[in-house]
Amino acid sequence: MRDSLESSILRHGDIKDLSAAIERGEKPPYDDFVDFMEGKTDPEIDAETTSELVRKKMAEGQMKREDFT
Repeated sequence: MRDSLESSILRHGDIKDLSAAIERGEKPPYDDFVDFMEGKTDPEIDAETTSELVRKKMAEGQMKREDFT
């Protein structure tokens, strides 16, 4: 029997549009890329911030209520 359980959490998203730039074949600014790779560009996770981001995406038409279960 195990005494502990270790798990990893992976967050995904296009912080500072780095993924989009890379997909277009562009080089992102070096400092932004290093910050991204070191996890320094991740926004804080909390209910208020998440709700605000979801409301913004819904208002911009990027998300719909039907996208959620």
